[in-house]
Amino acid sequence: MWHAETRSARRWGPDGRWRNQLMGFEMMIAHPDTAPPAVRPVRRHPRIRELVATFGDAPTVYLMARLIDFRAPCYDDALEWIRAQLPQANIQSPRELFRSNGEWLARWPTLLAEIHVGIVVSAGYIGPGVAKELRELAARDLPLLWLRAEPDRLKLVSRFRAEYRSNEAWYYGYLTEHSQIPRYHPELAL
Repeated sequence: MWHAETRSARRWGPDGRWRNQLMGFEMMIAHPDTAPPAVRPVRRHPRIRELVATFGDAPTVYLMARLIDFRAPCYDDALEWIRAQLPQANIQSPRELFRSNGEWLARWPTLLAEIHVGIVVSAGYIGPGVAKELRELAARDLPLLWLRAEPDRLKLVSRFRAEYRSNEAWYYGYLTEHSQIPRYHPELAL
């Protein structure tokens, strides 16, 4: 049987007596002959429920992000969130799929045919590769989402605009949330 045990310690109180003081944490203690507690099921996001209704429980989901974002914690959080929302999905992560831009360019046309849903993981900035992926996925009329990286959380955005901003090396375009754009079909000005 599992149970929570609150730890406390004895401390010298201001009145000169010993007092029990909560140390501020709980421990789960297990007995070897029992099963662990049941895991609470993840509540699916409404946009994810809509996609499941369209593509079933196992769509091919392709993540898009700048190379610099592959090392960011938000990318790992996005992978974890998508795996929790769509446990049977075939998640295609470019961080694991490609070793170079040349390999990405060579394999992208065949991968493009397999994708059902595209998700951009970014705080807003995108690179030229993500811009190309967005244009080509939008041309195939596939649903596109943006997992916007905000401090300490990810926000799923289904209505957004992608626009060209700069030819700088560290970013090419920018994503903005836009409530007047049809869901899953961003306006691309790239």
